[in-house]
Amino acid sequence: MAAVIRQATMEDAPRWIELLRATLGDDYPDKEVYNPGWAVGQFSPTADVETWVVESQGRLETSVTFLPRNLSRRIRRATFWQR
Repeated sequence: MAAVIRQATMEDAPRWIELLRATLGDDYPDKEVYNPGWAVGQFSPTADVETWVVESQGRLETSVTFLPRNLSRRIRRATFWQR
């Protein structure tokens, strides 16, 4: 079972939301992350964030999102989701 690590694309939004739900259910405090339109914007080539995914057999298994450098050091972090 080979896995591919790659940068997320706008087409990944539905599967990324599926990964988020598999990880947290519907309990993530910022409900906007479940909105496909919001996710598409986050994966746009012009977005301020960068998200990478691990894909195996057509399914997203893991993702990590890097926030922009210009955020304060206090809140700069990576968000990591894994099944």
